[in-house]
Amino acid sequence: MNCVNKIIVMAAFQAALIASASATQYDYDGDGIADVAVRRSSTYYWYVLNTGDDNFNSDAQDGIQRTQFGKDTADIPVPADYDGDGITDFAVRRPSTFTWYVKNSSGDNINSEAQDGIQRVIFGKNASDIPVPADYDGDGIADFAVRRASTFTWYIKNSDGSNYNSDAQDGIQRIVFGKNSEDVPVPGLYDEDNIADVAVWRASNSTWYIKNSSGSNYNSENEDGIQRLTLGQDGDIPVPADYDNDGITDIAVRRPDTFTWYIRYSSDGEVREFVLGKDEADIPVPADYDGDGAADVAVRRSSNQYFYILNSSDSEIQRINFGKQADDIPTNAPITEVIAKLNAVNSAIASNSVPVADAGSDQTVDVGSTVQLNGANSTDTDGDSLSYNWSFSSRPDSSEAQLSSASIANPTFTADVIGSYVLSLTVNDGEDSSNADSVTITAEQAEPDNTPPIADAGPDQQVSVNEEATLSGAGSSDADGDALSFSWSLISQPANSSASLSRRASETPSITPDIAGTYEIRLTVSDGSDSSTDDITITAVNDNVDIKDIEFVNRSGDCGDYEGTYYASVTDVQEATNFTNSVTISASTDTCDFIVNEIPNHDFNEQGNFASVVAEQNGDYSVTRTPEFASTVTELSLTTTNAITLNGVVIDLLSAACYSVGNEPLGEEKIGCGNDQIDNPWRYDPMSSLNNFGTDEHNAHPQPDGTYHYHGDPLAMYDLDCETSGLASPVIGFAADGFPIYGPCFDDNGTVRKAEPSYVLKSGERQEVSGYTTPVGGQGNVASSEYDGQFTGDWMYSEGAGDLDECNGMEVDGQYGYYITETHPWILKCYKGTPNSSFDKRGRRALRNLLHRHEPNGKLHNH
Repeated sequence: MNCVNKIIVMAAFQAALIASASATQYDYDGDGIADVAVRRSSTYYWYVLNTGDDNFNSDAQDGIQRTQFGKDTADIPVPADYDGDGITDFAVRRPSTFTWYVKNSSGDNINSEAQDGIQRVIFGKNASDIPVPADYDGDGIADFAVRRASTFTWYIKNSDGSNYNSDAQDGIQRIVFGKNSEDVPVPGLYDEDNIADVAVWRASNSTWYIKNSSGSNYNSENEDGIQRLTLGQDGDIPVPADYDNDGITDIAVRRPDTFTWYIRYSSDGEVREFVLGKDEADIPVPADYDGDGAADVAVRRSSNQYFYILNSSDSEIQRINFGKQADDIPTNAPITEVIAKLNAVNSAIASNSVPVADAGSDQTVDVGSTVQLNGANSTDTDGDSLSYNWSFSSRPDSSEAQLSSASIANPTFTADVIGSYVLSLTVNDGEDSSNADSVTITAEQAEPDNTPPIADAGPDQQVSVNEEATLSGAGSSDADGDALSFSWSLISQPANSSASLSRRASETPSITPDIAGTYEIRLTVSDGSDSSTDDITITAVNDNVDIKDIEFVNRSGDCGDYEGTYYASVTDVQEATNFTNSVTISASTDTCDFIVNEIPNHDFNEQGNFASVVAEQNGDYSVTRTPEFASTVTELSLTTTNAITLNGVVIDLLSAACYSVGNEPLGEEKIGCGNDQIDNPWRYDPMSSLNNFGTDEHNAHPQPDGTYHYHGDPLAMYDLDCETSGLASPVIGFAADGFPIYGPCFDDNGTVRKAEPSYVLKSGERQEVSGYTTPVGGQGNVASSEYDGQFTGDWMYSEGAGDLDECNGMEVDGQYGYYITETHPWILKCYKGTPNSSFDKRGRRALRNLLHRHEPNGKLHNH
């Protein structure tokens, strides 16, 4: 034995433990520090005192986790990181069913067949198997593992599903190691490869046997890959951990009668002694409780429910009163101590429970086949090992079927004739036998082999957007002549498309594409036994698309995604005149050309007060495909058309009428406020309900030359109930600078709501602005002397008051755009980019259209 350095609990302890980074065990809150924890088997609750975030998993918000998990008093706590998130998971192994239950701390469904965040794995088919979870395959996830003392065999289920060290190539390691039934399993990281090693401590000769997982001869005097180290004596409790923070588990024992810990540092081979825990019944719970990377000597005293922890970082002793019952089990203790405490608790309160037999589910099989029975789900609430007794209660008269074994959990027999076989199972826990449970096996004549059907979804198709495409699975066939069922599914579609299949279970469903692009559709046919699939593609193009009264749905900010030709048959209601809307959008590398006749895609002038008659035009506008922000914004002007919509109608937001400008009566101005007065604060807002610009129900009217144009929100182009439907609004057009214009709704972190402008009404009476006459309420058509929105100067920009910036736009999902709002500035206030020159108003037409009538009584005004 190496020289022993006696160190009592005092300042010298600090120098003995060298601080360096290493992994932390029993860290239930993910802060890299071990937490004190207990499990109360009588109520199945785990209690954890968080060292990190007080409220992590703490419903009471008091820094304590309270989780009820493991619904059997015989469940053995086996906490470890089974889901690889760096946090110790609550877990138990139920000996009666050999089942491991793990509550994933990550909250995900790793290895959870029930998709409820709980792993349920049957592993270790002996109730007396000792659970020894650790990372034996090096993937950073604890593996389910047991050691069977009767055969000296370690069984390890690789968590990564690989065949690492699996001779049977079934993902299970089977390692015979520790040739004494009294050997205590002490797995750990003993050989520098960061993979857990199987290891045992033999009290009879004080020897630790460690099988290096690396296969190397690290610390192996016999050069056989096995370490043989001597430490401890009979009666000691093995407490291996990394006490010197070198990344290697140190062999260590606690001697209860002297309260002394003997620790052999792997870093220098020297043995240190520490005295802690002045009660022979103290349960050792070594772990890194002070976050310095080295395990701390620690115990829990059941008699007063205190944890005593000797900090390796500063030699101070923590005293933590936690776990309010003497029977609480400290889950950070070595597994043998956990089991001993659990057995002591249960033996004090339990008498033998009669086991329950479970013969498995009834089965229907082909005659002549081998039947596998399953009694493995039989249970004993005491966790006792079960013996099995199977027998035939009845079988067909001519059958000679025999069980392969009557005393195992899963015997087999051959169903040699047609008919019913009834079998009975009883189980015994060594004291009591269960009631019998029966299972019925029905043997039938084997069905002839089925020929799978052949699915035929028909040919690929090309249709126009909004044109119904009818599909047909009539070409599908079945060689056996079986009746076929059909199931169609839409497996992909363009972004922002809301198209869906109708009559998906019929032979001839249909779909109406709403956005140009590719729609992939799959047909699955079944004959009742087998199925097959066939895929087709529907390509939708914007070719002569009827857009009458449609609500646009595409949210793409690239005008090139709208390339195509569109039309709509519409009516000027009051004039009883029919028109054909015409829109052609063509895209080049840099721009999109909109060739339009400026007739809308909806009926109009039902409620308007038009002074001019709507007429077709020859509009030609170029929209930049990849607009960029200019160094400064460009204000709206009367010489630039503001935007072009996807239905071919332009948007002009400004009026050219200002208070006290022109030769008309004060408060009744209609003309004269041109671009030279662009800064006039008392410009009439054409969208204000206090003004009358003779617009129809779509907020539009014609110029003198008949050009129909929107003054504000084109209501017919999008879903007005977007907040109710939960769908973000589409693009309805493009501003002169190329940025898209959206309807009012956007997705705000999962909630669809209307965008709010950052323009607010000024308060109080209108204040004088130098160089301009202030409007007075009651003067002509002026409604009030207060700031009420009748004039554009009644509003001011208040950064952060809403969602939108000074131009009434914002960026959503990486795309900047302007948004329609219910108040000023309605659509946009300025341009963030540079307007394309094609939107300039030029020549006599521009002048004539600025000076036009809104009322049939003939008053001329401009806007």
